[in-house]
Amino acid sequence: MDDNSFATISSIDSTQRKIDFSGLSDSLVRNLANDLDLDRFVSKTKRIHSEQERQNQIIANMPADEVRIVLTEFVKSHPEAERQVARLIIKYVGISKTVFSRRVSGGIDAAPPVVNVVRSNSSSTASSNENDKTKVEDLGPSSNEVKTSNKDHLYYSFPLQRQDDIMPNLSPIPWLSESSWASMSYDEKAMIMEHILYGTFRSENLLRSVHDRYYPVPHLFKSRVVSFGKGGVDRVVLGNGPRKILVLGGIHGNEFCGVEAIRLILQRHSLFTGDANVCAENLSCDTRWDRPIEDLFDDLTIEFLVGNPAALEKNTRFLKRNLNRLFDIHTLCDDERAENEGYRYELQRARIITESIRNADFVLDIHSCSSDVGSFALPSSMNLSEELAEKLPVKYVIESLAHMTLEGGTTLDCALLHDVPSVCVECGQHSHPDVVARAVAVISSFLSLQVLNEAGSFDADESKHSNKPIVMRCEFAERVSCGFEWLNQFPEFSFVPEYMPVFRDKDRGDVKCPIKGGAYIVMPSSSPVIGEEALFWASAK
Repeated sequence: MDDNSFATISSIDSTQRKIDFSGLSDSLVRNLANDLDLDRFVSKTKRIHSEQERQNQIIANMPADEVRIVLTEFVKSHPEAERQVARLIIKYVGISKTVFSRRVSGGIDAAPPVVNVVRSNSSSTASSNENDKTKVEDLGPSSNEVKTSNKDHLYYSFPLQRQDDIMPNLSPIPWLSESSWASMSYDEKAMIMEHILYGTFRSENLLRSVHDRYYPVPHLFKSRVVSFGKGGVDRVVLGNGPRKILVLGGIHGNEFCGVEAIRLILQRHSLFTGDANVCAENLSCDTRWDRPIEDLFDDLTIEFLVGNPAALEKNTRFLKRNLNRLFDIHTLCDDERAENEGYRYELQRARIITESIRNADFVLDIHSCSSDVGSFALPSSMNLSEELAEKLPVKYVIESLAHMTLEGGTTLDCALLHDVPSVCVECGQHSHPDVVARAVAVISSFLSLQVLNEAGSFDADESKHSNKPIVMRCEFAERVSCGFEWLNQFPEFSFVPEYMPVFRDKDRGDVKCPIKGGAYIVMPSSSPVIGEEALFWASAK
């Protein structure tokens, strides 16, 4: 599949039932038809009077345009197939490294030249630069070289370094920040250069490779040579177990608690024990860091991933578009709109995260919010997600809310599309002093629970959690319209009696609680934006 496939895909609009596959490539249409076994569909819907007609109606013998027509008819007559088709489109388009930097002939996205940086020897001619600098040899593309890039989009391969060899001033690898590189000793830099040359990192230095990049093991974080998050790596993969676990932090750049919690776990090389009432002071108690993370490595492969590194650097929610609304099939495939509206970076991040989500067995997405409230979990609409959420150290669990955002396209929507259980946890107010401690407790508990018991189920230690969370079910969301204003101050999880006025807008006037018997207000917006969610209504189970 070529790298521009995303720009041509039109997919399914489930609300309008307008289905248009005209933009799909011929090969992708045939792959979809084969996987959906459309020959059987054709045989049931077409009257065939001769062997010649039968041969003409075989999908493999049809022109691509006719296959598109059959595919469209099938999806229109089988609404339940929408989700399967969406999965297959993502599968065949291949949200992979080829999409991360789309190669265009010329321009900024063109494939950068491959060069070799070597030390000039003492017999070099008078035209050599003073102080014996470097010479650059155009090597052309080479599949045998490990390529890394600096900010000038050049790929370098380095020979083994000696004390008198030239060492790069800037970090030569994408996951290592300039400040981290500058703080390393010569020997540490030489070790990294040696690994880049051979492309096989020793297990005591770097554990494993994913998506053609290498990631440090925790003891490098303990020495503060490498940082996670701001200015450092955006992905770390640990363990070699059969069960693949994904932990996301920093999907929104102003929500640092997940990234900071992951950094602490990597530095401590241990998991933390804490309940929903954990506080920042507890993090300095060594006895609470009571489980080495290596205990999980035989059972789990754990991926820690920063959602939006550029927004995290700027401490802003997002750069151009909310990353947590880009995970639907339409948006993932729409390069043209991303180019026109300037959110190509965030679309690239959404594709990277989608690849990790669909290859995971369970996903945890850590957030914080604007309300001063304890931590609460939002499981996806899967039994396993809801079961695990109730075992986490949180105060509330709100079922169904994860899929009721007005725009859709969240990480949990993406996980549900691929049948991957997932939980989002809001750890409290962005600036609350305990928000990082809550995130550490949630991540640690989540990872421990992923080591399943002999029956293949979660095995929570109930003694570690003083109180079980209150479980609610979300009913629906209210949208912010023109003239919106709150009629009172409603803290998070306020209970509102039925028919009590809550807010007003120009279209509806005073809006009252519509839920029989009353309801709880969840995630009330402190800065309402027209078209976004004002609040969610939830009922106690």
